Amino acid sequence: MTRTGSEAGAVLRSEPAELARQPISLAYERGTVLVRGSPWRIEQLRVAELCWDRRVGAHRLPGYRYGELLAALAAARVAYRDLPSQWERRARVTLKGPILRDYQRSALAAWEQAGGRGVVELPTGAGKTVLAMGAISAVGRPTLVVVPTRSLLEQWAGALEGCASRPRVWRFGDGRHELGPLTVATLAAVERHGEELGERFGLLVVDEAHHVAGRVRGEPVELLLAEQRLGLSATPPSVRDDPEGAARLARRVGPLVYRERRRELCEAGHLASFDVQRLSVALTGQERVDYDRACEQVARVRAMFITRDGRIPEWRTLLARARDASPTENAELAEAFAARRRMRQVVARAAEKRHVAGELLASLGADARTLIFCADNEATYALSRELLVPAITCETGRREREEVLEDFRHGRVHALVSARVLGEGVDLPQANTALVLGSAVGGAREPVQRLGRLLRPQPGKRAVVYEVVARGTFELAEGSAR
Repeated sequence: MTRTGSEAGAVLRSEPAELARQPISLAYERGTVLVRGSPWRIEQLRVAELCWDRRVGAHRLPGYRYGELLAALAAARVAYRDLPSQWERRARVTLKGPILRDYQRSALAAWEQAGGRGVVELPTGAGKTVLAMGAISAVGRPTLVVVPTRSLLEQWAGALEGCASRPRVWRFGDGRHELGPLTVATLAAVERHGEELGERFGLLVVDEAHHVAGRVRGEPVELLLAEQRLGLSATPPSVRDDPEGAARLARRVGPLVYRERRRELCEAGHLASFDVQRLSVALTGQERVDYDRACEQVARVRAMFITRDGRIPEWRTLLARARDASPTENAELAEAFAARRRMRQVVARAAEKRHVAGELLASLGADARTLIFCADNEATYALSRELLVPAITCETGRREREEVLEDFRHGRVHALVSARVLGEGVDLPQANTALVLGSAVGGAREPVQRLGRLLRPQPGKRAVVYEVVARGTFELAEGSAR
């Protein structure tokens, strides 16, 4: 799609005078912006990824660069005809401005100073939803809120309806296909219908924004034109640990503009105080055999790809290498990844973990409201049957999920077991105890999110997190909830 140097020169040399005087016009097409008019003027804008598309005889730009294009046109004082205004882009969104805490006001100010484009890092339970409401109220433009789960879809919609002057919030996802000036959509729905959503909104809010930092899953937000973007996350990828993910998130949503640590918020009384207790258990004889065998397979294959300076490559490096590997190397890498999954499954489903979970649950007092987190759905269902505790997974239907959560909130149920569904964004301030049965396949980010479920302050509340890990395994090498 990029124009070659000779092709560009030919176009510029042959550019008719009337075309050079023609104002630039913009049009939306399948997640991109078509830019027509004087090729010379367009080239001088120097907007990243603005390329010549010979198929249509015009320049084309990814949708998420639309704001940069408008800024470049304004800076160059170039006349242009903007996209046809849909009613969504013309509408005024009015929210009653929420009362912000001091750190939320600072975060909003930092985001506005960054041009209304950036990521705010706040601990789970610190009021990211309230901060977003402040941004929506300040901007007043048609807004799309993107969330990773169906539970968050309903939670966000309910919170926004409580602050909207006209309490109508549209839902896009989880079986619904509604669009309006204030819409909450699941990331899965954006993946399927990004082109339909692309030109309707001026503000994009991405909850749990680390989900769109991935190589593939975050691509749908590139189809959206929203010039202003606010990302919210307790665990955004860091430049040090995941430079590629951090760069993708900065490109798609914006750079990190504000960070607040949970320890300071606990000391200020904005989050509940908490204690962490780590309990280690042993694998059974057969579990140890299976774990060690899988470890040996992983180590053997990883050793084949040691770098020139003697370092063993990280998993994401190996995964990237698989795309260009030979058939033999691909088979070896597939074996390593399969062995890694077996290794983690052994640890996640360790029999002694289930035994300890049962003993802890039986020993807790009548006032305990306990969330039990497993690493995968299979382990969740097994523990649910063994302890006679309701389970919530990604397979749980909307009605059943809401009924179980309401039972927990009102004390009819004192414990829930889940894999990742309760790890992000589900509002359960009644919870005061968590059993984290080891690290999930998702890595060290998971315990931080899970701990956040217990950090919503209530009078006299002090949360307790029991982290149950297997001795002699990778779990003792990965980050704990502490």
